[in-house]
Amino acid sequence: LSQHIGELILRGLAQLHGRLGMGFNGMFLQHWRLAGCPPLPHSLAMHSAELPSGALCGREPDAVADFAGIRAVASDMDGTFLRPDHEAPAANLEAVRQVEELGLHFLFCTGRNRASAQARLRDAVNLSTRPGVFLNGAAVYGKSGSIIHERTVSVDVVVDMLGYAKAHSGKFSVVLCHGDAHFVSDLEERWALHLHKDYDDPEPSSLGGYAAAISTFRGASGGTEPPQKAPRRREPHLLHFIGSREDLDAGRERLEALAGGRVKFVRALPTCLTLLHPLCSKADGLEAALKEFGSTLSEAIAFGDAENDVEMLQGVKIGVAMGNAMPTVKECARWHCAANSAEPPGVAQVLADLLSFVNARGETQGGQS
Repeated sequence: LSQHIGELILRGLAQLHGRLGMGFNGMFLQHWRLAGCPPLPHSLAMHSAELPSGALCGREPDAVADFAGIRAVASDMDGTFLRPDHEAPAANLEAVRQVEELGLHFLFCTGRNRASAQARLRDAVNLSTRPGVFLNGAAVYGKSGSIIHERTVSVDVVVDMLGYAKAHSGKFSVVLCHGDAHFVSDLEERWALHLHKDYDDPEPSSLGGYAAAISTFRGASGGTEPPQKAPRRREPHLLHFIGSREDLDAGRERLEALAGGRVKFVRALPTCLTLLHPLCSKADGLEAALKEFGSTLSEAIAFGDAENDVEMLQGVKIGVAMGNAMPTVKECARWHCAANSAEPPGVAQVLADLLSFVNARGETQGGQS
């Protein structure tokens, strides 16, 4: 009898989802488990699978997400917060507003630099007045709007990678990023403007060709001045190797051997292989940013979809892989949600569950009424 009743309830939830709201189904199933009810029989689980995937789905069948103590939300942008067309959906922006209205903190953790991220959010969110993690954790901004934490790639690595790209002319472009400034060796290269044209990253400046770029980073001016006294460019926060998916796949092993452990490699896009300081990650950057609020990773929920999100998803209390995430990311994350193309998007659906939980307690997660 109880199974029959449960089946009717789940069928009803699936049919009435639009009127019950984004987070209701997830909260129902969560409280079903928290109340000590037995695991759903197979037939009921099949009906629950018919429900929209707004609630968190655990890697373990009977896992229940514990929102208690969550004080901060961190989200990647491309493939996560943004739609596939790289626009910010109204549902996600409204969820951010409601989350912050309840006293929780929301931070963007992205491979983009701050200017590029701001361009995608337009006037909806002002990134210059809030903490945020950019360039995959290499540049972290605090409440004042200035950098409070950064990591850079050594110039010897830059020289080696420029040399590799020069030797494989036409296959790759190397994009050097320092803050909101981007640089490439040659603006005429096939992949030089890929991030600018397709992802609205800042238009890069030219370094005057590979020979000039390598010479500058080595500190050799090419003139009569001794090399050791020649000006050297500042170390970049990160370095992007841009090329086709096939060429990056084929060349990654050789690039990693050339780097010899001096940097770490992450794949944020099919056409972009990013080189970072060995200690750099979104988790490393998020930890620094959360200190601005007196908070920690153990009090955060985070969303991501790519290789550069893995450490963050594993480091926070609740790490959520998007439905459209890379398979390796889904394997690493304990929780999954709907894709960024869902309606409403996965981030908005999960945050609706979080908001329902906080409102049900009648207090902010920070403990104030």
